[in-house]
Amino acid sequence: NTIAYKALLAACTESGESPAQLMIRCGAIDSPLQYHQGMFLKNHFPGGSKHDESIKIDQTSLEAAMADLPLAQVTAFSIDDSGTTEIDDALSVTALEDGGYRIGIHIAAPGLVIAKDDALDKVARTRMSTVYFPGDKITMLPDSVIEQFSLDEGAPRPALSIYVDIDSEGALDKESLQLRAEMVPMGANLRLENLEHKVTEDSLLDENADLPFRHELSVLWAAARLLHAGRQEQRVSNGLRAEILGMVDPNALARDFHFQIQEHDGEERVEISPRQRGSILDTIVAEWMIYCNSASGKLLADHGLPGLFRTQKGWGPLRTRMQTTPGPHEGLGL
Repeated sequence: NTIAYKALLAACTESGESPAQLMIRCGAIDSPLQYHQGMFLKNHFPGGSKHDESIKIDQTSLEAAMADLPLAQVTAFSIDDSGTTEIDDALSVTALEDGGYRIGIHIAAPGLVIAKDDALDKVARTRMSTVYFPGDKITMLPDSVIEQFSLDEGAPRPALSIYVDIDSEGALDKESLQLRAEMVPMGANLRLENLEHKVTEDSLLDENADLPFRHELSVLWAAARLLHAGRQEQRVSNGLRAEILGMVDPNALARDFHFQIQEHDGEERVEISPRQRGSILDTIVAEWMIYCNSASGKLLADHGLPGLFRTQKGWGPLRTRMQTTPGPHEGLGL
């Protein structure tokens, strides 16, 4: 009810604009982007979105924790888009003497240096997730932690690894499941934009194809198809339709999009482009990460340990729930 606010409303009435439109036109707000981001930050980060620079990893604790970890006998690689700077998962394929393979799913492990109720724990519990939005993000953990634990290529990184053996056709041996913390040598950070269009059924079979980790990707793809088929059988038994493997009809209505902020003639504009899900690389990552979550949940349950389980059963507003005990996820076929 201040005079300034009443004057703003009067000006808006006269011009037929909203307060935000008027203030942008007058230069009081730089752009619609600044307005919307400002409103978001005010609502969700009233104390500011920057991390306290005093919150850092205890290097002595980190070095001690890493010294106790064995070195994995694998060469792992990640698959992400170019905008991903927090590399938190990777894959590896190791040939076995019997003709099968050992698949490794490696998850970044900052929890090695986070103790209950310490400064990093409080930050993570308060934020709970990284916030992604076009052109930027607000990370859950400080940059100093991300730099230490991101699975960047070129050196061994601390990770929690899940291993499972498959036969030469890609079928899983569920009894071979292993879980261990270790230092994982990172061979490469593959980028979807550079590789997705090159990875096809034919190129994976072509020994002369210019594809990094071609053989490993072909092994992962064979198993991913079986994982997908198994989930669809369960979906059908749950009364749901099976999901199609592969790219959807290009003429179908897009359901997923890329959002980018590009500068044009000195102005920032949001560019929205459809993203086709279902490529070979997309399916490899999706199926193996779904398996990783399901296998991790089984290990927790088998040992009587609590965890955060996302379950889905039945119908209605409470169909999907977060709980500390395992349960089915009918939509995923698990």
